[in-house]
Amino acid sequence: MKKRIFTVAMVLVMLSAFVPAFTVSANVTATPSAHTVLVNGNSVALRAFNIDGHNFFMLRDVAFVLMDTTSRFDVFWDSTRGAINLTTGVTYNPAGGGLSEGGSVAVIAVQSTAVVYVNDSLVNLRAYNINGHNYFMLRDLGTALGFEVDWDASAGAVLIRTDADGTTPQPSPTPAPAQTPISAPAPSPTPTSAPAVTPRPSTSDTFNVITAAEWVSGVRIGWNLGNQFDARTSRGQSVRQMETAWVNTPVSRQTINAVSNAGFNAIRIPVTWQKAVDDNFTIRTDWLARIREVVDYAVANDMYIMLNTHHDDEIFRLMNSDLAESQRAIEAIWRQIATEFRDYNERLVFQGLNEPRTRGSEAEWRGGTEEERNNLNILNQLFVDTVRATGGNNAERVLIVPTYSASPTQAAQSALVVPRDSVTNRIIVSIHFYEPYNFALNTGNGAVSNWSRTNPSDTNPITERIDRAHRIFVSQGIPVVISEMGAMNRGNDAAREAWTEFYLSHAHSRGIPCFWWDNGNHAAQGSGERFGIFDRSSAQLVAPEIVAAMLRATE
Repeated sequence: MKKRIFTVAMVLVMLSAFVPAFTVSANVTATPSAHTVLVNGNSVALRAFNIDGHNFFMLRDVAFVLMDTTSRFDVFWDSTRGAINLTTGVTYNPAGGGLSEGGSVAVIAVQSTAVVYVNDSLVNLRAYNINGHNYFMLRDLGTALGFEVDWDASAGAVLIRTDADGTTPQPSPTPAPAQTPISAPAPSPTPTSAPAVTPRPSTSDTFNVITAAEWVSGVRIGWNLGNQFDARTSRGQSVRQMETAWVNTPVSRQTINAVSNAGFNAIRIPVTWQKAVDDNFTIRTDWLARIREVVDYAVANDMYIMLNTHHDDEIFRLMNSDLAESQRAIEAIWRQIATEFRDYNERLVFQGLNEPRTRGSEAEWRGGTEEERNNLNILNQLFVDTVRATGGNNAERVLIVPTYSASPTQAAQSALVVPRDSVTNRIIVSIHFYEPYNFALNTGNGAVSNWSRTNPSDTNPITERIDRAHRIFVSQGIPVVISEMGAMNRGNDAAREAWTEFYLSHAHSRGIPCFWWDNGNHAAQGSGERFGIFDRSSAQLVAPEIVAAMLRATE
């Protein structure tokens, strides 16, 4: 449609002999980093490299400092599997002596894939290779090996805590929120300070494994927080400026509560990220913190949540000449988003792309070209692989991929290749459509206010597109969501109500849930696309007839 986490991860290096022979991303710079590390309150001399604002530590060092705790583990190379094996409860044998010496100059780091087993169970961990050593995320290893990791901002220290082991832990300060960085963050790409972060509701901590079909069946009616975080703005603005560029009122907890109370049990949070990244695609911590805060509003209402990348067409391009840079952007941005929200429960899903297309091209809204569709399949696959590589709950989280421009056309849907996945039945396909165009979306000549369920020219544009998605995907076991739909307010409440009930009723009959596009503009007359059904300044429902129609259609 034409519309206007930050958790600092830490990673651990494994043995220099354990270097896999393959890498999966471009080189990045790793700079020396030093800070205080406390293990059960005792200071230890661990040094690190910083990569894109994240601190990375050596695996042997961590094994060494935990060897006298109940979280002790040993490390060895399994030549049969070609993998690293970590065994818990076994005292580490420091064959190479004590702690390693930290680096003093910047070096090149290459993202790599290393196969790791913990007690003979395969774990999904992302790694960097620096000077022949591979580095892994500390939070993942803490979960797998049985120790806790936290960040004490007041002391500027990383805290590692193990179970009772005879040591006397030092009293810790007031616990930081669950998503507070675990290492000293690098300076933000802009001088804007991060807002206070609302602690996560406890409901985000329990992850239940569900299939894509189960996620879809749980959604009754969905609502889009449109034009709030997806405004196309320039870099360097404050979070508030970016959030209110297209909608004057910042998102409030009261608005999300009102959406939930009205009957919506699902929310889509469209986010444009390119305005909040640096040249290396590192996302600003204050932007991530604000997005997480609003996600938590929805978590508190026990809603199904869809988080995406939205108006990022300038960095996610589909022509052959742009593919390498698009891949770099997709991997970097989704690695950060997925890591930030890795611990959230199964109701949160990620949508890799919104309406991926070449703006202004001849086939922009007609399904694209073969070149573009092929490259979209590559980017969709990279999105899935990147999210899975972050581990934790993301290893089995449901994910969503779109067709070209989220188009329901035959060309776009038939060309989509559902990504290969390490788990089965976790992929949903997304489409958008606002039909009939002159009634639902057109703001210019030819726009009409009337719609009738007895007129085939009014109903066929809806049923044909839904039936096509059902035939190509749903009937083959691949769930579909219409993650954007709606009809503009033209002072035609009765017609919109009838249209809404027909649209959702037919989609519901095909097992396809719908998310209403709400851009905050609820005027009956005037310029722009007037899809708003909530007043965000007062947190009030202003189109109850629309919601009533949606609820009737999905009974």
